[in-house]
Amino acid sequence: MFDALKNLFPGLGISAAGGLSDTALQSRWQRLEAAGRELELFVPAGSEAIAGVVLFLHGHGEVLLSGNPVFTRLFQQHRLVAVCPSGRRSWWLDVVCEEFDPVVTPQQWLVQSLVPWIEQRLEVQPPRIALLGVSMGGQGVLQLAYRYALKFPVVAAISPAVDFHQLYGAGIPLDGMFPDAEAARQATVVLNLHPLQCPPQSGLRLTQRIRSDAPHRIRPPTAHRQTHATPRKSPQKSPARSPTVRHRTTADHTTAAHTATAGRTQ
Repeated sequence: MFDALKNLFPGLGISAAGGLSDTALQSRWQRLEAAGRELELFVPAGSEAIAGVVLFLHGHGEVLLSGNPVFTRLFQQHRLVAVCPSGRRSWWLDVVCEEFDPVVTPQQWLVQSLVPWIEQRLEVQPPRIALLGVSMGGQGVLQLAYRYALKFPVVAAISPAVDFHQLYGAGIPLDGMFPDAEAARQATVVLNLHPLQCPPQSGLRLTQRIRSDAPHRIRPPTAHRQTHATPRKSPQKSPARSPTVRHRTTADHTTAAHTATAGRTQ
């Protein structure tokens, strides 16, 4: 995959960046321990201020970027610090993976431990921390971006393995993280969008916005006209009529004819 990306940028691995060769740039990668785990760190050469930090999540093959001259040159060119932690084959989920840690989930470690380390060590705070991931790491950065959109508004996922539940039963650590394939599917990124922090261009956010605005902004035309029209008086009911008594006199006797009329409503 990285060879294919290299072919997309011919010359980047040959031409010099700021007078530095690829060998000189590659030597700037450091392997160190941060927040209790190993990671690779690249800091651009030069005295200019850095533009931001790229947090890279690797794929299932655990290939980091220290041996990739294309990405290294791009980081140098754009003054970006690269932080590449080792997450083993954990899928970067909010689910405990024994291969990663028996207690802390990979996602918890990224948000609660690694990001604070970046803020303190590199003096860069979100939203200047961009996310980059490939395959397993691609879906991992989507998991973070969709849950913490305000913290990570910049994300690039290369060939993200979103439907990783289809790999359940292949004899990889994923089998020990979930009881079955359906449970793994429930942990995929598309089923775990934060209802209030998902990307604003997504259909879910648009639907919620329409529904939230409907009682206040979307009104039927008749209701709109009635709010500006002069209110009409409701018709008054006529009072009920009292029963009437009519008297009729004959030669022998007087007969009282009673006619009762029920009150009608006009």
